Amino acid sequence: QYALGIAKLKLAFVLQFMLPGVPCIYYGDEVAMQGYRDPFNRAFFEWDSKEESLRPLLPQLADLRQTSAAFAHAGISFETAENGVLVFCRFGGGRVCTVAVNCGGAPVTVPLLGEQVTLPVCGFAWRVGEEWLLRQQRIQPDGFVQGKHLT
Repeated sequence: QYALGIAKLKLAFVLQFMLPGVPCIYYGDEVAMQGYRDPFNRAFFEWDSKEESLRPLLPQLADLRQTSAAFAHAGISFETAENGVLVFCRFGGGRVCTVAVNCGGAPVTVPLLGEQVTLPVCGFAWRVGEEWLLRQQRIQPDGFVQGKHLT
């Protein structure tokens, strides 16, 4: 149960940082602190926590969001949202970031900027590239964006 909770928390972090809006992390989330109903909702920060698997992900997500023009200009296109799988693109400033998360019950293969990526259950992936890659593959003659489906 604990490992599944950590995997789901990672998915939540990816969505927080990749979707539009300001990511907000409550103190202790980076070490998977648990809580319950008041008065046990959240204790003092666990400075000696042994949970290390979340810590590398947060700076990586923050750096990507801060340094990639795909997040600064807030364009978004949802490619797939079915069977527990969400694939979307953030784009702008000549850059694109395609993101996939798998909340479904089985591994799934998705296209990310022309590359087939297999996501495990509670898995995620993203690819960053030039915006023209996205446009070359998806803009239709009528100017609308064509979504891709799972393979």
